[in-house]
Amino acid sequence: DNLVEAMSGIIVGGYKGKLTIDNKSGTRLAANSLKTLADKTAGDLVAKESIIIEGKASDVAILFNDVSFKGATAGVDLDNATITLQNLVDINNKTDGNIAINAAQLGTSFEGTAADLFAATNGITNLTGSISVKGGPSHSLEQLIRINTATSGDITLEYPAQTLSGSADDLKKALSGTLKYTDKGVLKTGYLGNLNITNAKGTSVNATDITTIKDSSTGLVTVVNEIDILGTSTDVSAAVKIGGNINAAKANVSLSDKAHTLDELKDINESVDGSITILAKHRGVALTG
Repeated sequence: DNLVEAMSGIIVGGYKGKLTIDNKSGTRLAANSLKTLADKTAGDLVAKESIIIEGKASDVAILFNDVSFKGATAGVDLDNATITLQNLVDINNKTDGNIAINAAQLGTSFEGTAADLFAATNGITNLTGSISVKGGPSHSLEQLIRINTATSGDITLEYPAQTLSGSADDLKKALSGTLKYTDKGVLKTGYLGNLNITNAKGTSVNATDITTIKDSSTGLVTVVNEIDILGTSTDVSAAVKIGGNINAAKANVSLSDKAHTLDELKDINESVDGSITILAKHRGVALTG
């Protein structure tokens, strides 16, 4: 308020000094008022604390796009006016603060490149609208994780056959939502790309996680390193069995507390070249075949 009053008049020759907003963190200030203040000086307008900037997405974006405004820790509270993808990109590129989207706009559908959607959805986890990833280069694992985290709505991919490589946890996150793609004009559900599980040698990965990943794509799932697959004989067999879209030959296996069957042990042995650890109490299980 003091800055607004001090700069309210017409200053001959214009003002050139730096203006510092010293309101306490959490203080709510209107985006259009801050933009008016920024326009009053040729110097910078700096938010010293983590204030909360509120208003229309377009007004907040205009403020953050003003090179003289410095508010890297400012939070943002958007009202119920329309939000565009570019608005979110502009805001997210300039602040590390929390961005709150009005409930009326959480269902907004967004369309853009993977890079723009990645930038726009940084820190946003409660969208419900659909997202269409199209144009530009194909998506990366990191981009798909963030986009999937941002919305519970459908995600339509222009490049559903893109190969993804990463840890089992990251692959699960990237593929956890409802992924869709268009095939000859028909909208279909699923993912088509090959998936490489790159956990480091000796890392433990649950068999059920591998099955989840395998079921997420029609592409080939490859275990790249000598990981240790954990689980019951039933779960491990389902995860690594030859004949599906899985290559787990490099893996080792540690079976948990459930007696194995002949078929399960056979499937596991045929599928992995690494060691198979069976609990001592199950090493005496009788097998007939």
